[in-house]
Amino acid sequence: KHIQINTNIYSLVYFIISSLQESKFNIYIQYSKNIHSEAFIKKRLHAVFGDQILTIVTSIEEADLIISDCIELTDYSKQEFFYFNFTYDIDTWTQLTNYIQKKIMTLAFNV
Repeated sequence: KHIQINTNIYSLVYFIISSLQESKFNIYIQYSKNIHSEAFIKKRLHAVFGDQILTIVTSIEEADLIISDCIELTDYSKQEFFYFNFTYDIDTWTQLTNYIQKKIMTLAFNV
């Protein structure tokens, strides 16, 4: 029974990884409070998620998710928005990483 559980787990992990290789989750970062926070957020996201599934894009139109410290009244119907106020707040990072993780899992299982 123990071997069967391990085999099922390995199969699930393989399925998720192979599914993710075909998908990309695009993020646009707009942070205006200071000049270093955008690079800091990008570096931290790549450290947590890697760059094979997560792509930081330079065009807001390409983004699946917009991370920003200000709320603009522009209509981007395709993109979702995450308000990121403080770059060193652990609760904000937890919310952001949980949100991105759920989106990546959705990509993996919507094959």
